Amino acid sequence: MHRSRCSPRIRSSQYLARRYGLNLKSVLWEPDSVAPEAEWTALREGLQAHPAQWMLWEAEPAHENRQRLDTIGIERAVFTPCANRPAQGDLLDAMTDNVQALRRVFGN
Repeated sequence: MHRSRCSPRIRSSQYLARRYGLNLKSVLWEPDSVAPEAEWTALREGLQAHPAQWMLWEAEPAHENRQRLDTIGIERAVFTPCANRPAQGDLLDAMTDNVQALRRVFGN
């Protein structure tokens, strides 16, 4: 298996991990909500066993979440599941953006 596929990452849902056998740990954070302090504590503790450097989101995360992730050295990328019509463009545009995001995260 390709090394970058095995490297730890964090994801706000489990589909990608199950479907493609990726080394992702899931958190139940909503992009438009600020994660509660208990979730940040759990994340920091979890990083000891799962030292992720990236977090995938279903949409751009809230500003405070972005800032706090920056302070602990976790980069972020958006992988939209396209459950609804994209605000701009079409499904193909959204999937193209998703592929580019995954290339940044997994280096392929």
